[in-house]
Amino acid sequence: MAAPAKFVLVALAEHVSGEGRECWPSVSRLARMTGCAERTVQRALRTLEAAGLIRVEQRAGRPALYSLNLPPTPVRESGVGGWDPRQRVVHPPSESRGTPVRMTPEPERTVREPKH
Repeated sequence: MAAPAKFVLVALAEHVSGEGRECWPSVSRLARMTGCAERTVQRALRTLEAAGLIRVEQRAGRPALYSLNLPPTPVRESGVGGWDPRQRVVHPPSESRGTPVRMTPEPERTVREPKH
């Protein structure tokens, strides 16, 4: 799939609210969001519709209604084979990358008991 179609699909997804999969941005708004010409956006919309990723319902005097038909993204517990936003990859500090960070031990905390 060409880059403009991907950009338009992402722009459509940005307009979907809540749990729904429908939105109605104008072609000119999609063109501004993607940096593409309106004709390019129109071609991308036809490409997305032909691929079955969106359904377009033309409405008289109003922007078209776009329904996104995207498969659910699988999230795996292990994070292997898919990206899980709940899992962060933390790289240990390295002397070869960036500014070295001095690692100091956690200060000891003295517990003071109340006098009786």
